[in-house]
Amino acid sequence: MSQRLLSNTDIDVFWCERVHGAWREYSRAKLNAEEALRRCASHENASQDDVDRLKEAHCIEDLALQEYMRVLRVFHELVLEGKLPREE
Repeated sequence: MSQRLLSNTDIDVFWCERVHGAWREYSRAKLNAEEALRRCASHENASQDDVDRLKEAHCIEDLALQEYMRVLRVFHELVLEGKLPREE
């Protein structure tokens, strides 16, 4: 998307939508990690598959949180500081 052709409002809306999308992805990843933890905790001796799923779910959650924070930082700089984001 060429930001030079967009108005400031269009850019704000675009990045606001990106923030909401990243939040949804993080929320979904967090719920999956919580479910994986519940599965492990519900067994006295969790299987290696359960533990591996938990590790993977936590990695995915971590990456989703990092992306959400990155997008939120860009949006913050755009709205509060008027700093245009670099093209992606």
